Amino acid sequence: AILILSGLIAWFCTFISKLIIGTVPLGRSLSLFPLLSAVISLILFLVLFISITLLAPACVVEGLGAVQSIKRSAALTQNYRLKIFGIFMATMAIFGTIGFIIGFIGGILDSILFTHAKVAAIASESLSFLISSTFSAVMFPVIYCKLREIKEGTAIESLAKVFD
Repeated sequence: AILILSGLIAWFCTFISKLIIGTVPLGRSLSLFPLLSAVISLILFLVLFISITLLAPACVVEGLGAVQSIKRSAALTQNYRLKIFGIFMATMAIFGTIGFIIGFIGGILDSILFTHAKVAAIASESLSFLISSTFSAVMFPVIYCKLREIKEGTAIESLAKVFD
């Protein structure tokens, strides 16, 4: 559901940016500004995507429906979107570096040990994906708990009662 929502947000942002930059009233394409249109699309997409990052934790912890979870996520991330974006970019950089190192080691092992099977390369890619997906699965619930603590004074212990 989040992937579909992300796709719809990306389409909407592209559509809006083309309305703002990409066309003129005569209907002719204004080809001088495709980069500006792409930048506007990216900014709109990131703002909307960061707004819904806490959708799943809000749905699980608070037992909200889809629309209420989107509204709750937007309310929690308000005034903290730039910090969440910074956390997201930092983790992407860290795990990109880790993935590169693991892939490099896997490629070396693959060329030394297995000439045609690519066993080490597949294993290293799987390990890199396992590490990064596990961390990102934990990152957004932790951000959710921290924002609830900051904005509402809710202790983490009371949020943990959801899993009892």
